[in-house]
Amino acid sequence: MARRNRQVPTGLALLFAAGTALIVAILSQYTSLAVTVVVGLALVIIAFKSMLDAVLARTARQQDNVFTQYECLQQLYQYIKPVQPFPTTRSFRGSPDFLLEVYQRIMRHTPRVVVEGSSGLSTLICGYALQQLGGGRVISLEHDAFFAGVAQDDVARHGLGAIARVQHAPIVQHSIRGRSWLWYDFTRAGLPDEIDMIVIDGPPSNLQKKARYPALPLLIDRLKVGGILLLDDAARGGERRAVEDWQAEFPNIEVEHVPLEKGLVVVTKTRPG
Repeated sequence: MARRNRQVPTGLALLFAAGTALIVAILSQYTSLAVTVVVGLALVIIAFKSMLDAVLARTARQQDNVFTQYECLQQLYQYIKPVQPFPTTRSFRGSPDFLLEVYQRIMRHTPRVVVEGSSGLSTLICGYALQQLGGGRVISLEHDAFFAGVAQDDVARHGLGAIARVQHAPIVQHSIRGRSWLWYDFTRAGLPDEIDMIVIDGPPSNLQKKARYPALPLLIDRLKVGGILLLDDAARGGERRAVEDWQAEFPNIEVEHVPLEKGLVVVTKTRPG
């Protein structure tokens, strides 16, 4: 997303440069040199101002987002008071506003069983929240064996081993509505028959088109009525299309869009079926 934003001023520059060259070429055929130079300079100034406005607007949005993420991270530290510092939240990891939403949804819905697609800081957030509620379980499915080990070590460092477990779950093929899809192998994860809350922040989007689509079809029968699924990165095209498919295929869900940094969709199972 950020790469596309950086290209906007460049695109404007090329557009205005081409337009300026064309207009100047036409004017040079019918007007004096002085008029041509003045018009050309005016067009250059307009193009520069347009590019500058785009850069300033993007910078302002980025600054606002930095403050928002910092404030959310501060709130997490205030609410949770972890026994060890949290891992970093930038790059491909969950953003602080998403992690804060996960924490607040757990405190509001008081789940006993949380299942995660992916692992990391969100596993710790879920574990601390359940600990504050008096107990429960979070089972995190992680396809990468190395990161599964890192996440489980973090769980141990934070003293959450009795609540949180990271399960190495390699990516395998699943059959959904007659089609083959790639998703976590959760057959050995010991998932309970009833799940209160699902948090989806994986697998990676480059795995397949609509990489996170399989989450709901594969787990909806285990999700309790009134249970919720949180889908991170919901502003991306693949996740948007996955949600559209869910809405078309499952009449027993409600969808809420939450405007976070990377987008969040909250799916609620409203009735059996």
